[in-house]
Amino acid sequence: MNPVFNLPRGTKLLAALILAVHVLDAAMAALSGLEIKLALAFRPRQLLLPGGAGAGNALTYLSLLTYMFLHADLVHLAMNLGLLVAFGAGVERRLGGPRMLLLYLLSGLLAPSGSLLLQAWLPSDAAIVGASGAVSGLFGALLRFAFRPRGPRIGQRRGGSPAGGAALAFVLVNVLFGLIGVDGLGEARGIAWEAHLAGALAGWLLFPLLDRPTGQPAGPFG
Repeated sequence: MNPVFNLPRGTKLLAALILAVHVLDAAMAALSGLEIKLALAFRPRQLLLPGGAGAGNALTYLSLLTYMFLHADLVHLAMNLGLLVAFGAGVERRLGGPRMLLLYLLSGLLAPSGSLLLQAWLPSDAAIVGASGAVSGLFGALLRFAFRPRGPRIGQRRGGSPAGGAALAFVLVNVLFGLIGVDGLGEARGIAWEAHLAGALAGWLLFPLLDRPTGQPAGPFG
């Protein structure tokens, strides 16, 4: 069976929702010139500065949820959907669909905390859109269980942790791309690396709270 169609249900539903939001955004922009992402992107500066445009507006707080379903363009969308499929499927098979979706949402809500902290050092009016903070939370959860060696380690030398190596690579790649402002395809763009790191940390911390007892059935969503 095609791996795309063999994905757990929750991962497929989440990917379909993100894709549908992007199609709706593109359609509205083409038909009326209105871009949803401009209205519902998260702007950290607005949340921190009482005198900033939109401060105190409920939409500013709503954008903490909406930003994670919006994307700047097709390249941005494709990269995040690919990572969602890669990380989300593994986490869903461990946690089940509802808990994976909850982890995604909570990680996405907490990911902007990295950008809020960075505002004290590098103030910026930049807006944040994209699922990458929430998807980074799924990666953080994977670090808890997906890199554990299988079988006994008798007679094997103790070396570096695979999870530790993966985490270090994740940090270095995000900081590097953030500093040079280039994505994985060589296209110049702003990378919210600090939100990615905060999202991954959130997922790593949240996973033990959401993990199912061994042997518990997955439920209807996987």
